[in-house]
This record gives sequence, C-alpha cells and structure tokens, in this order.
Amino acid sequence: MRATLAGLLCLLLAACTGGGGGEPDKPTRPAAPSLKLTVVSMPLNCRPVPGVPDGCQVGGSGLADGLGKVRVYSGVRLGLPRPGGCREATATGSLSGAAWSVRFAGGGEWCGQRARFTYRLGGPSGSQGRLEYVHEPPAPATATFTGALPAPPAAKAARDPARRVDSKGCGRRPPVRPGRSAELDVPADPAVSAGATRRTYLVHVPAGYRPDRAVPAVLLLHGNGGSAADLDQVSGLSELADRRGFLAVYPQGLGVGAGRSFWAAAGRIEGGVDDLRFTADLLDDLQARLCVDPARVAAAGFSAGGGVTARMACDLAGRVASVAVVAGALYSEPGECRPSRPVPILAIHGTDDIVVPYGGRTPTVEWPLPMPPVPTWLADWATRDGCPGDPAVFLDRPEVTGVRWSGCRDGAEVVHYRMNGGEHQAPLSIAGQPFAKIVWDFFAAQRLPG
Repeated sequence: MRATLAGLLCLLLAACTGGGGGEPDKPTRPAAPSLKLTVVSMPLNCRPVPGVPDGCQVGGSGLADGLGKVRVYSGVRLGLPRPGGCREATATGSLSGAAWSVRFAGGGEWCGQRARFTYRLGGPSGSQGRLEYVHEPPAPATATFTGALPAPPAAKAARDPARRVDSKGCGRRPPVRPGRSAELDVPADPAVSAGATRRTYLVHVPAGYRPDRAVPAVLLLHGNGGSAADLDQVSGLSELADRRGFLAVYPQGLGVGAGRSFWAAAGRIEGGVDDLRFTADLLDDLQARLCVDPARVAAAGFSAGGGVTARMACDLAGRVASVAVVAGALYSEPGECRPSRPVPILAIHGTDDIVVPYGGRTPTVEWPLPMPPVPTWLADWATRDGCPGDPAVFLDRPEVTGVRWSGCRDGAEVVHYRMNGGEHQAPLSIAGQPFAKIVWDFFAAQRLPG
C-alpha cells in the first residue's frame, strides 16, 4: 500500500519519469512532461447500470505548456476482477485542443475511486505514457497524463477557431437556390466525431440573396432526438429569413448509439464528440460557400443544442456576436468559461421544465452531472459581461416574465424570458410575438466589434 501511494504521489506531482518501478531517477534527468486535468463530466466509481456494459465515461479539461487549453474524453471498460478489489480495465479516448485531436488507448486497473493505465498516444506505435484517475471527495476528480503528450502540427495549432474569419464566399454562385433549403456537408475528424468523416447542416438561403452583398447568419440547433429538417419546417426561422434577408442555418447532431441525434452538451468533448469543433468547421465552410457578414453571425439552440450554444458563448466569442439558449442543458466546466469579450445572451426557459429543471440539478449517482439554476447561470453571465446592478423587469404577464441586465461592457446585455409554468419546449410565441421574431430581433441588434 505504501508503495502504491508513493507511486501515486509521484505521478500527481509530475516528479517521475520512465515506466515506473526500479531505482529512482537521477536528479539530473529532466522530469517527464505532465498534464493534470480536472474531471468534470462523470464520477469515477463506474457504478454498474442495468443493461449497460460495465464501465463509464470520463471528461475533463486543463492547461498544458505549448498546447494551451486541453480537453480529454475517454471511455473506460471494466474486465475481470483482480486481487484487492480492483478490476482489469481499458481506456480509449482523445486529447483535444482548439483545432487538433489525438487519440490514446491503454490498459490497466480500476480500483473504485482511482485507476491507473499505461497508454499509447496516436496508435500502437505511438509514444507511451501513464494515466491516473483519482477522486478523493470533497476534492474534484483529476486525470493526470505523464510522459507522452500531443505535439499538434504547427499549421493546425496556429488556427484559432474562435478568431473572426472573413467570408470567402462573396462573389460565388450560391450552392443553394435563393428561397430554398438544402443539406451541405463538411469534413469531420473521426477522432472527435464518433468515427464520422463527414457532418451535415441544412442552410436556407433567403429569397433576395445576392452574392455581392454580405448577409447575417443565424444558427439554430435542435435538441437531442431532433433534426435540422424539422427545425427548417417548424421553427419559422426560414420564412423570417426570406423577409429579413439572413441565412438560416440548421446544424445536424450526430446519430450515436441507436442512431438518435445527439449533441455534446455535458462537456467540450462528450461521447467522443466535440460539437464546438463542428460548429467552428461549419462556420468556416458556410463562409467559404456564401457571402456571410462575419460580424453578424449568431447562434441559438434548444435543450442539448442550447447547451452547445452556451459553450459557443464561452469558447467561440470571436465567431458569434450573440447567443440564445432555449430550455438549455446548462452544464458548465468550473472556472472554464472565459470569453474573449462580453457576449450578449438571451435565455428562454420554463419554470416547470422537468427535463432541464429551472432550479438546476444537484449531482446524484443516477444523474452525476451538476446543472446550475437558470437564475444563477444568468447572473454569472451578467458578471462576465460587466453588467452593473440587478436586472430590470421589462415584461410582466401571468404566462411570462422578462428581465434584462443592461449597461454592460461594450453594449452587451443579458435578457431572460421566464416562461411561468412552461415545460421543456420552445414557445411558439412570447407576448404575442412569434418565437423566431423574438430571437431574430435580439440578434439583429448585436454585432461583433471591429
């Protein structure tokens, strides 16, 4: 036991090199590179769930010299018991930055609230490292990688998906006839796309579109189990786009498991999927095909799609001028939302929502992902945006209450429609105004600076 604890301490302090065991390294030998991440998505006990293979998913984030912000996702599968109450285990996952991702895989043992693996980075012939999961409540769980860390190619590392991109599609023939909708696809990295090499989105080009005139773009993300085609048909956004002259864009979530569409809302990388990477790639593709005003790109989403748009406000603040979150799955990485500028936020949420409760959700064994109360999430954004004082009520009806934080830095504002008695759905209208118009009017007033 003492040897085990000494080895664990050595890993956590990044003071060990080599493969473990034997004589201690000489003081003159440089320490192996180490990366310690806070695990934020799943508990580490891998408690069995009926009908699900033994194992669990683990995600987290941290900072590494030369790599910047790094996120990890891994799936752990448990095998045969070992002496002392541990079990054989394998881990397969990915380490990802803003514009790169590297897979890793390895084997070791799982011992309740801690586990140790030897892994290979990038494939069977890749460099070898050690991975340790530790959870000692009340401290947060951690994942520590030692000995082998990614070195993404300079060309990829130099691309910042959060930086504003000028449109290259101006002057080009549109891929979709104005006044129509069509599906387009974009290349995808299978390492962060559940194995997919292509992903799709639906775009509606407004009836009066001209290739020589830059137009705004509005992304609208469906919820889990929904589809881009459904939103095109029922949201009213495409019809409004024809009248107001903006691109209506509907990203399509990946089909995972039994094929049900899915968004990675519980973490930057969830289930091996990085949907922030997808949305950044989608915007690159959209701006290469069509004449998009890069200062007037906005994003809205429902439920899990709303969770992704909430993360866009944190990590893609240089690409989207504003965001709207409707009944959003508001999971958050502690301390990790650091937008590059104040971001205007619109939130619409029902007080009787039992899927994404208005009052938030505390972690349980059955549902280990914490979720802040909607008022807390809004107040946090008001603080980030530098909004002074308390919000003011601008709408007060039995069915809806509207509040607004104004006077925020750089003209940002935080607006909330509390649907009194509302359930887990996007309202068809608010105070007599169609849902699509409420969202567009908010977006139309916002622009990226510069």
